Amino acid sequence: MTERDTTWTDFALAALCAAFAVILVGAGGAAPLYAGLFAALGAAGLFGALWHGWFAGRQTGAGGTLWLAVMLAIGLANVALWLIAGNLIGGSGGLFTVIAWGQFAAFAALVLIGNRSFLLSSAFSLPPVLVLIGAHA
Repeated sequence: MTERDTTWTDFALAALCAAFAVILVGAGGAAPLYAGLFAALGAAGLFGALWHGWFAGRQTGAGGTLWLAVMLAIGLANVALWLIAGNLIGGSGGLFTVIAWGQFAAFAALVLIGNRSFLLSSAFSLPPVLVLIGAHA
């Protein structure tokens, strides 16, 4: 195992997110959207744990595939953030669904053409997080 602390932290995050997702999936209201958020974040944590533990720094072969999975899982978490914000602001569909999937398409395209920077995932995470903070306010 190459990066022990990060690997174990990612495994713990994945387990915690999986537990939250299981608890929330059957509840009403926006809870299933939060379950989707935690499922996506848990997947990112699990893939990240495997990458940091055994493929750190590798962007080809299995390491590249794992990092791609981390990035796309973060993109799906952003979709969930947009959908949660839409649900809180005014319903479950409409404009927020279009924004969510449009942003995911743009993000996935950038990731698939080769930009696998964690900074890219952070930049794409900022808008839905800010909107969700506003929705909760």
